[in-house]
Amino acid sequence: MDWMKIKTRMQIKKTLMQMVTCTSAVLVISAMPVYGADGWQQDTAQQWFYMEHDKKVVNRWVTWADGTPRYLGGNGLIVTNNWVNAGGDRYRVKEDGSRYENEWFSVTSNPSLPSGKPSTAWYYAGADGKILVNGWHELEGRYYYFYPGGNSPRTSFFTAEDKRYYVDAEGVRPEPGWFSTENVDSKGNPYVNWYYVQPDGSLLTDGWHELDGITYYFDKNGNSPRKRWVNLEDNRYYVDDTGELMKGWFSITGTSSNGQEYTNWYYGDSNGVLWRGGWGAIDGKWYYFDPNGLNYRKRWYIDNVKGKRYYLDEDGVLQDKGWFKIENVNSVTKAVTESWYYAGEDGAVLKGGYKTIGDGAAENTAATERTYYFDANGLNYRKRWITDNNGDKRYMGDDGAMKKKEWFVISGLDSRNADYNNWYYAESDGKVIVDKWHKIDGKYYCFNASGVMRKGWLTETPEDDDKESSYYYCAEDGARAAGWQWLEIPETWMDNTDVADYVQEHGQYAYFYFSTTSGKKKRSGSGKQEKDVDGITYCFDSYGIMYPGWVKMSSTVPEIKGYRYFYQPETEKDKKYIPGEKVESAWLKLEGPPDASGSGQKEWYYFDNTGKPVCGGEDSYEIKKIGDGYYIFDMFGAAQYGLVEVKGDFYYCGAEDGDRKCAVGKAMVDDGVSATRSQYYFDIKGKGITGIKDGYAYYKGKMQKADKAARYEVFDIPGEGKCLVNAAGKVMKNTKVTDGNGQKWETGAGGSIKVYGSDEVAELEVPEATVSY
Repeated sequence: MDWMKIKTRMQIKKTLMQMVTCTSAVLVISAMPVYGADGWQQDTAQQWFYMEHDKKVVNRWVTWADGTPRYLGGNGLIVTNNWVNAGGDRYRVKEDGSRYENEWFSVTSNPSLPSGKPSTAWYYAGADGKILVNGWHELEGRYYYFYPGGNSPRTSFFTAEDKRYYVDAEGVRPEPGWFSTENVDSKGNPYVNWYYVQPDGSLLTDGWHELDGITYYFDKNGNSPRKRWVNLEDNRYYVDDTGELMKGWFSITGTSSNGQEYTNWYYGDSNGVLWRGGWGAIDGKWYYFDPNGLNYRKRWYIDNVKGKRYYLDEDGVLQDKGWFKIENVNSVTKAVTESWYYAGEDGAVLKGGYKTIGDGAAENTAATERTYYFDANGLNYRKRWITDNNGDKRYMGDDGAMKKKEWFVISGLDSRNADYNNWYYAESDGKVIVDKWHKIDGKYYCFNASGVMRKGWLTETPEDDDKESSYYYCAEDGARAAGWQWLEIPETWMDNTDVADYVQEHGQYAYFYFSTTSGKKKRSGSGKQEKDVDGITYCFDSYGIMYPGWVKMSSTVPEIKGYRYFYQPETEKDKKYIPGEKVESAWLKLEGPPDASGSGQKEWYYFDNTGKPVCGGEDSYEIKKIGDGYYIFDMFGAAQYGLVEVKGDFYYCGAEDGDRKCAVGKAMVDDGVSATRSQYYFDIKGKGITGIKDGYAYYKGKMQKADKAARYEVFDIPGEGKCLVNAAGKVMKNTKVTDGNGQKWETGAGGSIKVYGSDEVAELEVPEATVSY
């Protein structure tokens, strides 16, 4: 004991561990604890404590002989295998009293009840031994969460600061993007849940979110359902097996309880809300959906209240405003028969007797109205005679229409097996003419008792004397001609300048029109005028010549406004319009009028509903909505192409060989600024936008991008203010970045710049138009 007392303090520290081994016998037989000298000492129970200034050190870290710290508790003894709270921090010491440092460790707790299971909690001690607590910490590039007590969750969902998070079996927070968890339900069936991690590590939750242009649903826990219905308030939605919200048409396939495969169709609006319980119109077509949203296809819908029948085809489209057929296949013979029906404007089929249908309802007919017969279910009678109680005969033709005021032929084999073609004529009420002479369209015909037209020569006397200004033409059958005739222009007319010009451009022959009732030719009072023939407008002069091509009807500024175009086919196969028909509400690619200024080459022209070519004012452009798009025309009436500047705004009208419609939405444009194409965005009227769209910055339609070397630059977008844009044109939001010059930037959630790396503002890149006035 005396030998130990005379050791200096430093000697004690250096030889402490050696003393523990070499002098153990002396220590064991010591009856009283050793006090006096500073340093480590043992009590009678062989427990270590530390003396300093003749006092036992308590509640403090003291360096052990190997240089590692030991914590002395309130009783002055080294704390082992326990928690240490010191200086507001938490530590964990091992069995030998050394503390955990730079390492993970776990603590297993025994259950409080026999039915319970041991639980293990994980912690991490830093280089100074302090347990990581209160939030997220990055370790070796991965993020872990620590509760206030220091335990780090494993395979767990939890909420922190009103945000939802997940950590895997190692406690690691997933990287931003999608991840899934595999689970087993109460019946032992495996299933997978999908989640999405945001850039800040939190999960998307509570509603619809758009990712890369696709909309997904996330519940309050962050789960994004797959191949499931989503019912929110009074609305119903469906997400497919990738979680994408279904918009527009989509189908669900499966197998029924009886083993039959099925495909059910549904429709979601632009917000994904399912259409249900009634009629809905899409792109001008009507569809019927049951209360669950199922679209009726290839089946009848019967409205028992109104007593009406409707038919939906194989695409679910309501058959309305016209004829439709249903094909039936005989299960035995496999023969296909057609049943025809007619749907009114409301889609209900006509049924129960004779029905009159307006112009264009039946195929291959020019009648103003046609009459058809339908049974109680709406089936249309075709190729059948119907004789009424008065003995009057009517015939329902191949197209189901009652023959009215028209010729028709019935062909077949007679009793001698010889071919026959019998011609009949039905009057305006449908009654077939029998056993008399009859004048038809200025011609006289004779019919036998069966209504069959007699063949042969007939002599007829005109009912009126010809007027000096009227002309008649006899066809090959000897009947008085009517309608259009291709005739040679008399030489006596060549003194007229317009006639001479016509002959020089078109030749010696011209079309004339003769009335089908009076035989009079169609002509103008003076000069060239528009005249209607059977609802179609043509141009005639005072001689009755029908003029095709460009015709100058008046003098205007710009000059093109005074022209009209009467269709002139380029080839015999060109059947786009009737030759000579005034072009209205239509596009044509033509050379301009030969006697007017213009490009001298073929250009696209649009003629409005009056036939006037659309054009800009003198030295200006005209922007015109046509159909579902906008187009730009110059003063010569030519539709423009390429990037066009109009009053400081920019429009892209496509390529020269395209449809020249102003682009809307995103478009890649060769704007002449560089050899590469540039990204643009145009509004619904085709004008290039200035502002931020879908997270990208645009000026007059052109996407603004940071220089690649700079990586990020500030652009001052009119109406938006300053925003930080990357080299792809994307506006930075809610992030911290470093540009190519090493300058650091920080942006808020709305894209506002919170921390500027510099005060430089990039110059806006202005589009370069292909043409402009």
